[in-house]
Amino acid sequence: MSRCSAWPRAVACAIILVALIQLFNHELIWLLNRLGLPIHLDSGADRIMDAGFGARRRIEWTKAWEVFKANPWFGVGLGGFGSQSVWMEAYLGLPKVPESWLFTQSHNLIFQLLAETGLVGTSVVVIGLIACTGPYFRKSEQTVDNLLLVSIAMMILGHSMFEYPLWYLPFLTALVLICSLSPAKSYALNLRPGFLRGVSLLVGVACLAYVFTGIGNFWTLVHYSGPTNDAGKTRAGWKRSSLLAATLYGQWKLMVCWLTISTRVEISWR
Repeated sequence: MSRCSAWPRAVACAIILVALIQLFNHELIWLLNRLGLPIHLDSGADRIMDAGFGARRRIEWTKAWEVFKANPWFGVGLGGFGSQSVWMEAYLGLPKVPESWLFTQSHNLIFQLLAETGLVGTSVVVIGLIACTGPYFRKSEQTVDNLLLVSIAMMILGHSMFEYPLWYLPFLTALVLICSLSPAKSYALNLRPGFLRGVSLLVGVACLAYVFTGIGNFWTLVHYSGPTNDAGKTRAGWKRSSLLAATLYGQWKLMVCWLTISTRVEISWR
């Protein structure tokens, strides 16, 4: 059997095994626990069948669609969905509890882009993705190596229909690399090696500076990431998060929304 005829069977077997593992996740975990391995995980099938999946995400998608209908061409701007979502919690008549932890993101790439960038921004992203990934499907480019890249891209984009992986740097970096490796027509620039080394060094230093300067801000966001009945902690959260307003990480309005509970009394203050 040649290598070319064997790999489709291997891929089919892998897909079947993954599907079986998803469906029999509970039984496999029970077996591992019996063997002394304390593993407790939910499979993707569990997430899909869970009541929270449909109810919570449908609310977020409804919000995003309403925002898009009100701002069809250019949206409300990047990062603007959160404030619109908070407003809708009080005035659109949507349930308050199910989406308490999801209002900052619609958990769907297309809905999120439509709400924040409108038809113009969404078209730019979609056309760009098609231009980068489309050449992978040319007959001359259908290789095992490209199959791996296409599979990773499909996983990330499929995941983006129900979550927001592209708002995390590892997933975004992976998709950018896949697009950069596309067999689409490219153009080469002749640059001196010294210039390339200098630019690479500058980018590396900038990335390290971004990480180290953001650690403290990240832990502030984590520590004050939800409402609390502790007045002291709430005041401390307002004070700490207000300091972020002067930085690139400044999301003071977002932090205020996290630290308060959605009621008609508080919505005007927000």
